Amino acid sequence: MKKYTTDELMEALNCLYDVADIGARESEKYEYLAQFIEEHSDNGTFEKREVTTQDEARQYAIEWQHWAGEQSLSYGELAEWGAIFEELAERFDLVEEFKENCII
Repeated sequence: MKKYTTDELMEALNCLYDVADIGARESEKYEYLAQFIEEHSDNGTFEKREVTTQDEARQYAIEWQHWAGEQSLSYGELAEWGAIFEELAERFDLVEEFKENCII
């Protein structure tokens, strides 16, 4: 099943409420929206995956940077990801490149 961003779901559900002219109280409407979004949106995690080439490592780092820029990560989570990318950088001779791009 396709996962949708929170913004996509909010827009779709607000349109649904407008079209259906649902007369629910605002608090009920937002409670329903929050529950629906929780169940149907991307859960905000970034999947760890196997990387087998230097290009895959670069692409994974780029995707992670985009994702991480939208998150509120703890120091522990940052340290965990740092260790993952440090290992990838060493394995694929990307240490200098990853440091230049603030990945490690």
